[in-house]
Amino acid sequence: MSSKKITPTESNNSSTKPRKPKKISTQDKTGEIKEASIAKFMRKRTQLVGFDYGHYKHTQYAVEFIDNALDAIEKFQWDAETNLESLKNNTAKAITEFERFDYDAQSLIEKVKGNESNLEPFLKKLYNTMPNIIEKINFVNEEIQNLVGIGISGSEPIEKSSLKGSVTASNFQQKYDEFYEEFIKIQKKYSTIVQTIGNMEKNPQFIFTLDKELSLENLKYLSNGVPQTTFKRKINDALKKNLRIFMESTHNGDNSSQPLGELDKDYVPKSENPTIDGIENLEQTVDLNAIKQELSLDEDLDDEEVKELQKLQKKEKDLEAELQALVDNLENFIAPVADIVDNEPIIILKLSESEPPDVYRERGARDDSFLYTIEVFDNGTGMKPEDLMKFGKYLASSKSQKLRQTRGSQGFGSPSAFSDSQNTTGQPITAISKHSSQLYGVCSEFYTTEKNTKVYVVDPVEIETPFIHGTYVKLDYLNKTYNRGYVDSYIEKTALMNSHISFIYIDPYGDEHFYPRRVSYFPKEPKYALPHPSSIKIGDFQDLLRGSENLTVKAFLTDNFVRVSNQLASSILKTSEFEIECKLRFFNLGNGFLSAISKPSDILTFTREESRIFGRSKSPRKKYVAYLIEGYLKNALWNPIQAFNQLMKQRHSLMKTQKTLEKSFDQPDLKKKDEKEIEKELKSTSKELEGIEKKVHKIKQQINEILKNATIDNEIKHSQTMAKIEEIIGYLLISKTRPSELSQIQIEHLYMAFKNQSYQSPPTDTAIPVGESAIETAIIKQYNLTVSNRVDYFGNSEDIINQIGEYERKKSINKNLGKFNDPVLFSETSIDSFLNINPKITSEVYAETISELDLVHTIGDDFVAAHTRRPTSGKGLAFVVEAVVAYSPNKIPLAKKASQVVTRYVNRTPKMRDNADCALWQGIQSVKWKSYKVADTFDNGVPKGNYVIYVNCSGPYTHLMFKSQSKNALAEDENLIKEVKYCLEAIGRKLRQYMNKKEIREKRSKRSRVIEKNIPIFVNCIYNIAKFDKKYENLRKATLEQKINDVLAMESDPNATEKEIREAKRVVVPAPALSKFVSNVEKPTSPRPESKTLDEEPKPASKPISAPPLVSEPVATPKPTIKIESPTEKSISSTEVTNERILGALSDANWHPTSDIVKHLGINTFYDARLLKLKLKALATKERILYGKKQGKDVWKVK
Repeated sequence: MSSKKITPTESNNSSTKPRKPKKISTQDKTGEIKEASIAKFMRKRTQLVGFDYGHYKHTQYAVEFIDNALDAIEKFQWDAETNLESLKNNTAKAITEFERFDYDAQSLIEKVKGNESNLEPFLKKLYNTMPNIIEKINFVNEEIQNLVGIGISGSEPIEKSSLKGSVTASNFQQKYDEFYEEFIKIQKKYSTIVQTIGNMEKNPQFIFTLDKELSLENLKYLSNGVPQTTFKRKINDALKKNLRIFMESTHNGDNSSQPLGELDKDYVPKSENPTIDGIENLEQTVDLNAIKQELSLDEDLDDEEVKELQKLQKKEKDLEAELQALVDNLENFIAPVADIVDNEPIIILKLSESEPPDVYRERGARDDSFLYTIEVFDNGTGMKPEDLMKFGKYLASSKSQKLRQTRGSQGFGSPSAFSDSQNTTGQPITAISKHSSQLYGVCSEFYTTEKNTKVYVVDPVEIETPFIHGTYVKLDYLNKTYNRGYVDSYIEKTALMNSHISFIYIDPYGDEHFYPRRVSYFPKEPKYALPHPSSIKIGDFQDLLRGSENLTVKAFLTDNFVRVSNQLASSILKTSEFEIECKLRFFNLGNGFLSAISKPSDILTFTREESRIFGRSKSPRKKYVAYLIEGYLKNALWNPIQAFNQLMKQRHSLMKTQKTLEKSFDQPDLKKKDEKEIEKELKSTSKELEGIEKKVHKIKQQINEILKNATIDNEIKHSQTMAKIEEIIGYLLISKTRPSELSQIQIEHLYMAFKNQSYQSPPTDTAIPVGESAIETAIIKQYNLTVSNRVDYFGNSEDIINQIGEYERKKSINKNLGKFNDPVLFSETSIDSFLNINPKITSEVYAETISELDLVHTIGDDFVAAHTRRPTSGKGLAFVVEAVVAYSPNKIPLAKKASQVVTRYVNRTPKMRDNADCALWQGIQSVKWKSYKVADTFDNGVPKGNYVIYVNCSGPYTHLMFKSQSKNALAEDENLIKEVKYCLEAIGRKLRQYMNKKEIREKRSKRSRVIEKNIPIFVNCIYNIAKFDKKYENLRKATLEQKINDVLAMESDPNATEKEIREAKRVVVPAPALSKFVSNVEKPTSPRPESKTLDEEPKPASKPISAPPLVSEPVATPKPTIKIESPTEKSISSTEVTNERILGALSDANWHPTSDIVKHLGINTFYDARLLKLKLKALATKERILYGKKQGKDVWKVK
């Protein structure tokens, strides 16, 4: 047998312990991998955010700054509304207490004036209450100051009460005088506070007043002049310059050498400049002593200190001049809107073009590059000085922590714009901002650096601004030649969906584009959206746990996620701890922990918490103590443990089956029948797993019963064994561990239990739509569409509707209902008596009449309809889809490509690029437009013609769905595409009704043209028959032909007004023609119809038209033939639908849907129901009843 000899070195190496790992210092920065800030990365890659060379670069600049401006304006208004409501709620109790105190004090004063006795208790009570009332009033005053800040007169707090001593009968008058004097002070302060709170809604420093509609209508930005303050400053500077030249000449002793022509004449007011009162007194503002002192320094040019001082003075003057130039430029920019800048939400964007210096153009560069200057102003909330210091740096996005339905600001957009500006021009950025709570604004001019810092050209300095709150930004950039159709189109579309804000855009051609505010209210403020469990991935879950400050996991789950209640959080913890028990095979019995052995020969341990004295402590403390279980106790515990092992085998096989079934859902050709079977199997599997969990719980109860009376004394004292057991116990106790201290095993099992629960859908109050009424109003005003209050349209129209008089009403009834009965009934004196008659009218006549009324009223209408879907959820976050479709052959231009028809919005922001990659575009393409009477479509399925389609998706859900950092397209999502499709299909059904009515009008016009060709033959036949009758001896062919032509011409003219058509229709319809429509009220006794007689006139094929008699004698009209309806003939019985009956049905002052009113009135036909809806809308227009929507249905209520 051979053996290997071991050397001493090998022997030593084999016996030594492994070396402990050395901790590497994190301060060592050497290595091949270099690190840099995100600012350095993004500064060279601004194209990632959209700042690439081309026409869209102009739009991207507008997008970034207008989005910031919109967020700032909405934040200012929302904060004001929230703070005002909070102020009223916080001060309501204090104001109520003072009102009660004021009532008691006034009662005491009246009693004192009435010389009543025994008033000491009343005065003593008020005497003791006075300090508390003063404290309450000071609290209200402090709340107002904290909210509004500056600009309130009489804001000083009231001094503490000086009332001391007790009130007795002897000193009553003295104490009363002291009380009365202090009460008057408090009362004045209280009235000031109440007046301040009442005026807050009209205070432009606090909230937009929205009361300058007239100024908006007459606003012309480019036509307004320079403000007088700037003009005065220019004249004053010119006077100083001329005085300096004059004094220098006199100081040198050469008075005659300086000719008058060399003086600066800029101070002379030109004819186009405005006149200023007191211009002769402007020289008084010039400091002559300062000028002399400056001139005296020129004598000591050799003095080094003087030279240094002159350099500092020159630097100060240069900086002061530069700062003054910035302020002057700002005042000139704001001057045209100075009257409304503090009252109306407004955004001004000006883009100027100029030839770039040669230094900006590289050799061989393109010749179509120009230097552009963009200036943006908004009167939003503004920035505080500390926030302005951060402005321009790359910061965490506003959506990095909590998601909200906003556009996002101060993330990568604005800093990338600043980086591109400096990369292309090297010019600094100007920023001037004033927060509403600050007395002065802050002005600065700066560069941004690769280290995400700022280098100031003009240090931040406080200045007086021509606005109470807002922000002004100015910068330069180099880009391709400006073309129309990009920035101007973006601002126009932004103004349509944000109609609560006014927009002014001045393009490089000098053209002004003004889009005034169209609505008088702001949209509701969206709430922050907590994450929904269905949207969380394990990485996000880990980050939230590690950064949590909650003390328990249960509190973490309820505080950080929506739709997680305390009960559901407890269920998640229970499930996760059970999963760890099964994996580690360790029972948590409540009063201890037992290891689950797999065979009888394994070591069985039981661990519990006991009070022991250990370590340096002399008092007992809690610690885990483990015991070894042997003998009869081990045999007794083996049976439940063996049952547990069998249940674990069943559970393992069931979980495999569950995973297999879940994977089968991903099969591409899965049928619905198979899908239902798989769902049934999954339900049965989950029930079996729940049953196993209940059985394990029963096994734990059996083990507790066995250990309850057992004696255990074989303690395990091995330190490594105890450390291992304590580690396993720590894994089991997830509910007693801090979220930030959870181990990886605990996080994984907690996440699995967290995701396997079923949750309610996320709340939808985080998604705020624009609203159907606001969108339709904006579209109607933008394209000047003609939309009347037709049958299928009812909205909050802002146009004034003039009510017709009694005479016009009777004439309208006479015209529209004349075909139902004998014309004799429709004289002006018998209208009311006719309305009380309830004749039996056939359904065909009723439908024809309603259709004719609708066609006459909407003959010149354009089509516009909006629809808002109910908020829904996707990816665990809420979103809402709304759309509007407009059609007008005359007012909407014919689209040459699909992008001119469709405009996509995300959170009310238009998206101009990447149309085909967006889910909104795919939803529009999925609609079968030809089913809704759209004649033609483009190749991609978008309607072709005089259409515009606007689709908006709002909600925090959209922030997770953007495909790229430029945020131009939403990723494909099945739920989102379906919502867009369903929304447009709802509008498509209204469009189909409109197109059908349009076809009917066109058919009638075509029929009229055919009749018009045969009018001479028709008139000739009538004339040849009537000329032998003496009654018609004055009848002329030309007169009869002209009458018929007038009626046909008016009906076929789409531009004819209703009044013109009513005046033209003077043709009397003979009574025999009406007899076919109106039946006798009395029913025949026999159900069989009468047989026709030979004298009965045949039923005419069409309604004859006859001219009115032109002779003085009345025309004898034949009596109408009585027609008896057969049982099989289709007829309806009209129900009396009057305003009085409708108001009677709504008399209980509750909201009623239309269906309830139909039941109450006993309406059983479609035509009566339609007439009811017409009358309801007419009553709502006259403001006799109120209209609303509840769960998507029209509801009505007495006003």
